[in-house]
Formats: sequence, C-alpha cells, structure tokens
Amino acid sequence: MADQFDSPWKEAIEGHFADFLQFFFPTAHAQVDWSQPVLFLDKELRSLMRDAELGTRYVDKLVQLTRLDGQPERVYVHVEVQGSEQAEFAERMFVYHYRLYDRYRQPIASLAVLADERPNWRPEKFGYEVFGCRLGMHYPVAKLLDWSGSEARLEDSDNPFAMVPWRIWRPVPRAPTWNPDTRSRSRWSGSCTGGAAIVNRWLTWSGCWTG
Repeated sequence: MADQFDSPWKEAIEGHFADFLQFFFPTAHAQVDWSQPVLFLDKELRSLMRDAELGTRYVDKLVQLTRLDGQPERVYVHVEVQGSEQAEFAERMFVYHYRLYDRYRQPIASLAVLADERPNWRPEKFGYEVFGCRLGMHYPVAKLLDWSGSEARLEDSDNPFAMVPWRIWRPVPRAPTWNPDTRSRSRWSGSCTGGAAIVNRWLTWSGCWTG
C-alpha cells in the first residue's frame, strides 16, 4: 500500500534527522552520539513489514544510531508519522516494534508523530492481559496540535522543523522559506538550502500555503 505522506516527509526526516529528533523528541536527541554515522535501513524495514500491513501507512523510517553512553552501542529507532485518526495505530506500532526486536535482538525505540486534527486522539500505548499474563508497550508521541498557541516560540526557533506546526497554525497566502542564517522574524523569508529547503518543500506540498 502506498504511503500517503510519501516523499516529502521521508525526504525531510532523512535529510535533517538530527533536527527532526531534536525538535520532536529532545530527550532522545540528547542521548545520541551524533559524531557517529546515522544509518537509514528502509530496505530492512520493508522486508520485515511486508506482511504486517495494518491500515494505511503515512511514513515510517528505521534508523540505526549510537548512544552516548554506549549501553548498548547500537539502537534502532522506528519513526512513524500518522496523518489521521486510526483505530489500529497503536497495534501497528506494537507489531513493528516486536518484529524489529525479533530481527535485531537490540533495544528498539518506537516514536510517533501525529499530524491529525483530533485533539483528544493520542495513541501512546498498546497492551492486554489474559490469565495472569500481562503485556504492555508505551512509546513517545509528538502531536502537532500541541504547538497550537506557541507561534511566537516556534517563530524564534533555530530548528527548521519548527516551520511544520508554525505554518499549520499561521497559514499565509504565499510560500515563505526558512532561513537559518538570519534571526528573529526575518528568518522566515528569503532563500535557504539543505535540510531547511527540504522542510520548505514539505510545507509547500502539504498545502499549508499556496504560491
């Protein structure tokens, strides 16, 4: 099944993964040794999930990172972006998690970004209990709606991913760009390159503005 949030989200995450993790999951970002390589394992993820399709995927990435404390040295991070409410989302996160653990026998970090419009929908756990056997999984969730009302703080951010919730809540009639080499409000106009340009393309694609 094709991803509905296909290349723009994937390109933004892969092109600027450190900024993505710092903005949405700062606790995880602080524990990564960013001097070591960041490996994207898309082929490995697809091979593991080929028969585990539960509903519509929006974007998912599997990333191999190195922890600062070296315990363990390698950590696998599964990132999923979900664009609409879906009853089986938490189950899918669980299925992906245990299949990745079964494959690598290393700790797996499952992280979810929710881009839906339902403020009360926050699937952050999955589990069950039967005959005294209890199983449960909790995973961090970043919901774009949580940044509503924080436009000023987002506008002052040096992180290009601050543009994502900022432009959702502050739609404009034309397409500005994020300029990391300027400060204050002028940062949101002019040209930019690299990861910031990737995020700008995501915003144009997402329909947050029209040209």
